[in-house]
Amino acid sequence: MNVRIQGNGELAAAMRRTHGKEQVLQPLADWVWEQRRAGRRILVTCRTRPQAERLASLLSPYGLQFERSDG
Repeated sequence: MNVRIQGNGELAAAMRRTHGKEQVLQPLADWVWEQRRAGRRILVTCRTRPQAERLASLLSPYGLQFERSDG
């Protein structure tokens, strides 16, 4: 397996520009879709299960679904 880690500065800046607007998570959703179209898998970590559930619920309106794994 080849794992690549990259900075999130550009994504963070795009999200700051949407602060206070509707669809504030659109830049994140767009990034995830772009990575998926490129054939990449996305790994998102959360400290707790409720955090993971909250993130999943926030991203579901953007058409994103995630496979959860404990451990």
